[in-house]
Amino acid sequence: MNHSILSVALAIFRTTSIAVLISLVCSGCSDSVNHDPPKCELVVELPARVKQHEIPGDIRISIRNLGHSNVSLVMPGDGSECAWRTPIIGWSVLPLDSHEAHPEKPVRRPTGRCGNIGPLTAEQVFTLKPGESQSLGTWLDFPTQLEAGKYRVLFYYENRPSIEWRGIPLGDHDMNAMDAVTESDAVCLLSEEAIVEVTKD
Repeated sequence: MNHSILSVALAIFRTTSIAVLISLVCSGCSDSVNHDPPKCELVVELPARVKQHEIPGDIRISIRNLGHSNVSLVMPGDGSECAWRTPIIGWSVLPLDSHEAHPEKPVRRPTGRCGNIGPLTAEQVFTLKPGESQSLGTWLDFPTQLEAGKYRVLFYYENRPSIEWRGIPLGDHDMNAMDAVTESDAVCLLSEEAIVEVTKD
């Protein structure tokens, strides 16, 4: 794990089928509108086994506000997986027997895509009061092109309000929501590592 990570909330809860991951907070979020950086945790629930070439239906990812002030964030959407919009999301997947360290930021997978993105809507910008949590829902982009085997897995969420949006929106962006995005809080969250087995059937 990269030692530039600022604060660590370590906890892993496992059952026979679900691994629950608590976030690490990483560096590089310098454009927050708040003087004090937000205190959030990224909670990721993954099945212990997933089928090859299938998107697991029981992935659950949420963000919880651990601080004493409200935090404004943005839902992942079409384009988040390739850094065309905020938030930027991604996965790091390494073989279980690999000694390689996970990168501080997700590595973009070389996959083709069209030039369009979904339009931003008002519902994609949300505010968390202290102690509140919000599920991130869809557009989580779990990698499906993996060989059968066991892997060490991390998830990344970075809200970068100042990012320049790319792509042609399939409809008009909600301009009030876009203004809210620019005023949202910069956070950079990294989940704890979990072990996931990819099976052929």
